[in-house]
Amino acid sequence: PRLSLCNFVLFLFPASAEKAFSDAPFDFCINLAAETKYGQSEEVYKEGVVKVSLNCARQAAKSGIKRFIEVSTGQVYSGDK
Repeated sequence: PRLSLCNFVLFLFPASAEKAFSDAPFDFCINLAAETKYGQSEEVYKEGVVKVSLNCARQAAKSGIKRFIEVSTGQVYSGDK
């Protein structure tokens, strides 16, 4: 089996995400990208987590990836704790 790793920055831009999947087909894609600092602005999370995840998932689907696995966490407490 072959394992490929991509830097999450590639997935900020759809064209770069397309290039990252250029060696497809893969059996699966595991997205581990995350923003780990507490108390960031909503825009930081939208850009660094949501946008990256959506671009990655869309390109995985377009490339015929059989399984897309998103690993994430939801912080359930306020940023002041």
